[in-house]
Amino acid sequence: MNKRLLLWLMLLIGVLIIIIMFTRGNPNQKAPVSDPTVSKITVLSEGSMSEVDSFQTLIIDDQATYQEFVSSNKLVIPNPIDLRDRTVIAIFMGYRPTSGYSVEIADVKEEDQKMFITVNLKQPGKNCINLQVITNPYQIVSIKKTKLPIEIITNVVEYDCP
Repeated sequence: MNKRLLLWLMLLIGVLIIIIMFTRGNPNQKAPVSDPTVSKITVLSEGSMSEVDSFQTLIIDDQATYQEFVSSNKLVIPNPIDLRDRTVIAIFMGYRPTSGYSVEIADVKEEDQKMFITVNLKQPGKNCINLQVITNPYQIVSIKKTKLPIEIITNVVEYDCP
């Protein structure tokens, strides 16, 4: 009977550790940045679970397309957005086999008659221990509307764990 109790206790401790790790979040994932170069960005939604299984970048400029996008992807965006003076940028990282991945729109700048949006696709390094759970990281932001062509630059950023 003692072995059975010990087995159940070990199982319970394992489940609690997994719950703590999963709810704690990624310690390397930053909160929205208050850097002046990034202040043009308003984060609408972000997370590690989306309906999109492949890498996608979307630029949405009109209200009808935005409403269809939100409903078809089963997203909950708490604040309504007026696309007469804003543009929505959605970055989906796609299928990932573990936790620890994230998307961050790091910079928006105008240069050479273009709007450049820098996106960091963060992934865990070799020393990281992650949950074995399928994730589909994404970030959806709005920026001030522009008539300039928008170019999205993606960087893969590998972070290391101690």
